[in-house]
Amino acid sequence: MSYGNKSAYVISWLSIMVNCLLFVLKFIVGKHINSVSITADAWHSLSDSMTSAIVIFSIWIASKPPDREHPFGHDRAGSIGAVVIATILGMVAIELIIDSFHSFVEQRYFQYSVYAIWVLGISILAKEVMAQLSFFIGKKIQSQALKADAWHHRTDSISSALILLGLLFGQSLPWLDGVLGFGVAILLAFTAYEIIKDSIGNILGEKPENTLQDEIKEIASKLSNDITNVHDFKLHSYGDHKEISFHMELPNEMTVYDSHEIAHELEERILEKKKIHATVHIDPKVL
Repeated sequence: MSYGNKSAYVISWLSIMVNCLLFVLKFIVGKHINSVSITADAWHSLSDSMTSAIVIFSIWIASKPPDREHPFGHDRAGSIGAVVIATILGMVAIELIIDSFHSFVEQRYFQYSVYAIWVLGISILAKEVMAQLSFFIGKKIQSQALKADAWHHRTDSISSALILLGLLFGQSLPWLDGVLGFGVAILLAFTAYEIIKDSIGNILGEKPENTLQDEIKEIASKLSNDITNVHDFKLHSYGDHKEISFHMELPNEMTVYDSHEIAHELEERILEKKKIHATVHIDPKVL
């Protein structure tokens, strides 16, 4: 197992332990002071534990080498894990919207509690630290699942901060608990949408950015003046392994051997300069 994957395992197991502890503390305090937003935030922390477990499983799958059935490897398991995490976030958001509506209608009051302030303060700090660590390692090993889990940590930290505001001012504003709970739900739903959008694009394949297309066209133009009309780019990502395919035109009179040599050399240069495996389709030059 690589050093990066080991780091991801460590941060995910640490996340599970931290979130289970935060769940217990928030749940007890939330029930004690009759706060739907703190109780919901407790379940949010527990859902973080489940998503961290998904990260562990997806990284384990993604770390497997290519085989006969999966010649490009298993790295997209991380993107699938990210979609599962986003789905859980969406479900939590829907449940929180329902609870927040009831809290708003019933005009529930917070019961001021020093313990709640301490618990929420610890949660804000701990979850932001977990988010920073998960973002750092997720970017380093190109793990969509770990980066999705980082966003889950970040939203938990923000939701705890909002609820802390409600705890401080909720005595005079009985509707604030429901409003804050609804705000946290919207934040969760938006995060889920962003994660799914990025992960689905990675799974289905997407058009590469114009910058990358221009760089490949420049590599092609420097290789041979015979190459024209480089077009129809398609990019597929498998974690660190990326595959790009595109078309280019070569003179009609060029032999199969010569055109193959140019295409092969172009693929080699793209791999060397951009660390991307290229597949080139040759078209006859349109007269």
